[in-house]
Amino acid sequence: MIAVDTSVVVATAFGEPEAELFHTLVSREEIVVGWPTLLEARMVLTGRQFPNAAAIIAQPTAGGLSH
Repeated sequence: MIAVDTSVVVATAFGEPEAELFHTLVSREEIVVGWPTLLEARMVLTGRQFPNAAAIIAQPTAGGLSH
């Protein structure tokens, strides 16, 4: 099991270069995302004017991080 942190959620949401690496790593095992991580990620996405921050965070797979 892999614990995902805010940087992974945000990098994936913004399609940053390391997002592909993160996706590859988390696709190998189950992931867990704590509520503090989801709260922090929503705050970051909202602060950066991300258009659908709530929708990204509401996804049970944390912004597409699933296998």
